[in-house]
Amino acid sequence: EDEFHQGKLKAVINFRVHSGDTVLEEHLASCGRNATYISKTSQNDLLQCMGDVIRDAIVKNIKSSHYYAILADEVSDVSGWEQLGVAIRYVQNGRAHEKL
Repeated sequence: EDEFHQGKLKAVINFRVHSGDTVLEEHLASCGRNATYISKTSQNDLLQCMGDVIRDAIVKNIKSSHYYAILADEVSDVSGWEQLGVAIRYVQNGRAHEKL
């Protein structure tokens, strides 16, 4: 597959293999084609799981804090594309934390 069009995950995997990761190289060479877990569906599922774990940890920390604030800011570029940034600040164990 053309390196330019392979996607970031596959590029990182190829980099690891070319850098001498023999365990990864052996896995990719010997596993079934449906067991590589590098499809876009697997990538999206993994990203969703990571996001769920991170969100749940942040929510747990916020619920246990006495003070928190939610900040939101919208920005548009010259083409009219709008993006909303949301940050949460909270105090836990006397220390301020901020999550984007």
